Amino acid sequence: MTILNKLEPLKTRIVKGKLGPWLTKQCLFKCKERNYLHKMALKNNFSSDWKSFRRANLTITNSKKLYFTKNLQSQQIRVQFGTQ
Repeated sequence: MTILNKLEPLKTRIVKGKLGPWLTKQCLFKCKERNYLHKMALKNNFSSDWKSFRRANLTITNSKKLYFTKNLQSQQIRVQFGTQ
């Protein structure tokens, strides 16, 4: 090991990739809202808080499913007509 590495070691950085194509600004806002609702549900432990958290989580899951089903259907239509 050289003296330089002892005095000033190399720094590692984590680089995040692109977000998923289904994550729109509206969906990211819903994710923040869901995280807040989860925090409140853990803190208060009321059944109404848990219901609102589950409802918010379900909307995010459904938006992701909807994006991929629409995308899949459009690709299947292109394959049927011979264009890709």
